[in-house]
Amino acid sequence: QAVDELTAASLAAKASLRVTENKASSFLVLTEKGLREAKKRGLKSNGFFVTEGSSPEHQLIQFAVARVEQNADKKVEREKLLSNGGRVDVVAKKGAVMEAFEVELSATQAVENIEKCLQSGLFEVVHVVAETGTLEGLEKRFTDTPRVRFSPIAPWLAKIREIEEAES
Repeated sequence: QAVDELTAASLAAKASLRVTENKASSFLVLTEKGLREAKKRGLKSNGFFVTEGSSPEHQLIQFAVARVEQNADKKVEREKLLSNGGRVDVVAKKGAVMEAFEVELSATQAVENIEKCLQSGLFEVVHVVAETGTLEGLEKRFTDTPRVRFSPIAPWLAKIREIEEAES
C-alpha cells in the first residue's frame, strides 16, 4: 500500500525508524512505535518502511535521505513530479534553494535520472547517492558538471544513527 508524504513526514517526526545491520547491509526499519503509527493509518508493513514502485532498498535509502534533509530544517518532498513527466527521488528546499537527490543502486538509469534533473532547470544542485561502484563511473561521466555531487550510501545511514541518538 502506498505511503503518502504526510504519513512519511509523521513517521519521521515521531522518530519511528531505527537502523538495523547485518554483516553485509544496513536497513531502516520501523520501530514498534512506527509500526503502531503505520497500523493506525491502515498501512500494512513487515517492519520495513516501503511504498509502491521501486525496490525496498531504494525506498529505504530514499527515506533516509529525506529524513536527514528534514532534520536540517529543509522542506522535503519524495517522488516529486517534474513538468517533463519525470520524477525526482527526493527534493529538499530551504529558502529559494532547491536540491534534487537521486538514489542509484545501479548505473542502468542513472545518467538519464541525473540529466532529467539538470534539464528541468529547477535545482541548484543534483546529489547522487549510490553504491561506491556505481559512483565511480558516474563521477567520470559528470566530471565537468559542478552542479552534480556524489556521495556513497553509508554516510546517510550514519547520519540517521546520529539523529536517533540525539532524539533519544
